[in-house]
Amino acid sequence: MSSQEDEPNSKDEAFHMSSIQVIVPHSTPEKPEIPIFDTTMSILNMIREKKEKERQLIKDAQIKRLAMEQKKKMESQNAQRLRL
Repeated sequence: MSSQEDEPNSKDEAFHMSSIQVIVPHSTPEKPEIPIFDTTMSILNMIREKKEKERQLIKDAQIKRLAMEQKKKMESQNAQRLRL
């Protein structure tokens, strides 16, 4: 080894490293992001369920209408039987 490596330079002696401070700002935790696929599928499911309910209401109304027509028909047939 050379004598230059063993002896510190005057520049090296003047260099002093101090501790490093890291400042982390406190932030509120963000809401976990819902993947766009899940959001889209949820919306599609809601739309599908709404349409299914509408179809069921229409179907129920039609069944009720047909039942009332049949009831009137049966009453008119019974009324004709009683007249005879």
